[in-house]
Amino acid sequence: MPECIICRRKVLVVDQKGLCGECRAAATLEVATRLDTIYLHYRTVQGSDDFEECLKSCDLIIKEAEALLPYEKLEIEVAPPLPSEIIDMMREIKDDIIMEEAERLLQSLDANTAADSSRLPIPPPPCGEVALKLQELKSMMSAPSRLADIEREFEEKYRTSIMD
Repeated sequence: MPECIICRRKVLVVDQKGLCGECRAAATLEVATRLDTIYLHYRTVQGSDDFEECLKSCDLIIKEAEALLPYEKLEIEVAPPLPSEIIDMMREIKDDIIMEEAERLLQSLDANTAADSSRLPIPPPPCGEVALKLQELKSMMSAPSRLADIEREFEEKYRTSIMD
């Protein structure tokens, strides 16, 4: 008697992937539900300018795709792209969103500094906040080295005058 690869019950019939009818139905429903959630939140990532909302959607997409990884490993059909590909893609998109936010922070600091140039070489008060925010953003990235140029630019513009 064949054994289902998910529930490990011995049954009369399994499909070509080794699933019993009950597990096949449950897997099909779970995959469809998680893919719907992924697509819904992907539209949010593509259509929103809200940094926090986009990050939350990216994290949720990654979480949903990670839940589909066991199906991919068992070679149970999951619509393309594969969950592992979705995870890689979303980590890169999330890093891109974080990079845009870091650049926006640095530009806003540049604008504050230009507007109040009489205070130079002492950096404006938000400088410390931006430094903390850059560290926070870096900790959220899957490839934190991507922030190196922005950190270097920040240090050159705003930290050297403090340390001199």
